[in-house]
Amino acid sequence: MEVNLGESVCEENVYKHLFSKHYKVLRNYLNYRFKDVDIADEYAQNAFLILWENCGKIKSIQAKKFLFTTSYRLVLNHYRSDKIAKRYKEQLISEGIDFETPDLLFDENELNLKIYAAIRALPEKQRIVFMMNRFEDQTYKDISELLQISVKSVEKRMQRALLNLRTVLK
Repeated sequence: MEVNLGESVCEENVYKHLFSKHYKVLRNYLNYRFKDVDIADEYAQNAFLILWENCGKIKSIQAKKFLFTTSYRLVLNHYRSDKIAKRYKEQLISEGIDFETPDLLFDENELNLKIYAAIRALPEKQRIVFMMNRFEDQTYKDISELLQISVKSVEKRMQRALLNLRTVLK
């Protein structure tokens, strides 16, 4: 099947074509990074999910670059979060704190629920920018290109989102 390079990724046949064309290469790239096929599969699927969530903003000609950039950022986020978790565990252990007590796990889950509720309560434009920046690790420039708004607008939305989150989470 031949796909027109300017077609929208939201069209089912275009998305299926992109999936069949790029999935194996993307998974192999992630497998090289993680040295684990299961994790590579999970992150490749996440990259395609993010592509689908942003399909209205991306033409088929941009899809491969978007997938690999998103995958690379997912890899970085994975390593960053692992590094932070290890450092946190080491700190707790050095302080003699058992980090797997039911109370601590309950408090952590409760805090996570509050954070996710606060994020969901953000106005849509702020929430989108916040999630793209913090969870997908996209730069303000990348976000501005994807959303077709100025970098200043992205900065302002992010600033407002952070202010709203600070207010709600106090």
